[in-house]
Amino acid sequence: MKIAHLADLHLGKSVGRYSMAEDQKYILKQIAGKAAKKEVDVVLIAGDIFDDPVPSEEAVVLLDEFLQDLRKTEIDVFLTAGEHDSGIRLEMGASLFEEMNIHITGKWKGKLVCTDLLDRYGPMHVWCLPYLTAEMVNSYIEEEDQKVSNVTEAIRHAIRTADIDWNERNILVAHQYVKGAETDIYGSAPFADQAEMEVDPSVFEGFDYVALGHVHEPQSVGKNTVRYSGPPLNYTFSESERFEPGFSLVFLGEKGDYRISTILLEPAHPLETFTGTLDDLMTEENRKRYAHSILRAHFTDRTELGDRSEEVRKAFPFFAEAVFQTAEEPEESMPATELAKLEEAPLEVFRQFYELRNGRTMSEEQKEYMAQMAETILPEGKK
Repeated sequence: MKIAHLADLHLGKSVGRYSMAEDQKYILKQIAGKAAKKEVDVVLIAGDIFDDPVPSEEAVVLLDEFLQDLRKTEIDVFLTAGEHDSGIRLEMGASLFEEMNIHITGKWKGKLVCTDLLDRYGPMHVWCLPYLTAEMVNSYIEEEDQKVSNVTEAIRHAIRTADIDWNERNILVAHQYVKGAETDIYGSAPFADQAEMEVDPSVFEGFDYVALGHVHEPQSVGKNTVRYSGPPLNYTFSESERFEPGFSLVFLGEKGDYRISTILLEPAHPLETFTGTLDDLMTEENRKRYAHSILRAHFTDRTELGDRSEEVRKAFPFFAEAVFQTAEEPEESMPATELAKLEEAPLEVFRQFYELRNGRTMSEEQKEYMAQMAETILPEGKK
């Protein structure tokens, strides 16, 4: 059986000022085409389908069109909720989708959900586990001495209480942070309370493949068959420097027989970072180089965009972000003198930061708004 393992679609996401909607539409079409060409039988989407628990209409339409494209080749599709998703919203109409072999698991309901498939090698069981916490599991456990204290225990409980035949092939789809996974501090990182939220990879022992989501970098953890596919697009500039986006293609034959490969995807507009002066950016060479890139400009001079903003956006229609910093400016830490300024005049420091970050001065309306915020949140004498 051929399986396409996806995760972290983050439909509806923006990068800086730039909406990724058209890029996501383009990449989803590409995925559906590659799945058909590779004669994929099953598509697993391991959480964070949407970027927001209340997705925009545009994001919902993107998912709808993607599912329609996959259904043209009668692929079984499995979706589980991640921490960015609203489980209730995601699984709305799930019972109707089941009739079309689209299997959606949005919320933990006290039991691991299983769908049975069959190929020439025999039965294969797909177990879907939505984003899980200890509290979610404990809400279904009545005996106090049986309650769990962390997410590793929660997942162990979910697996232990499921009726799993380990002599047959079993796949688990989950969205968690697994201990040992390499993370990107600018992309997806461990949950805030890492000690309680990280999962010991030993809990997955026995599964023929574990399709993971959450960490935004393709990698296996502990063993080859416990794997993050990574997102189908780079969603931070740091990610674009660390890996090429794609998805995992998994072949499962008889029990114990597997092959895993990576199918790379070609984004319509790659994320790229330019470092230099504004005049350097506007050269003919760089206009051509970055014309189709989602661009972050890291300016090394103090020149404000000012009247040249329109010129920049015409030259680079996918311009996402400008960062202003001189080459001599230290990046490591804030000097004590600057900390003192922050302590004594936070509004003035914020004004300076805003101008450096955005390349323009604050409007009077923005200054007034910040002053009102200061009245609300800052103690007396610090406004």
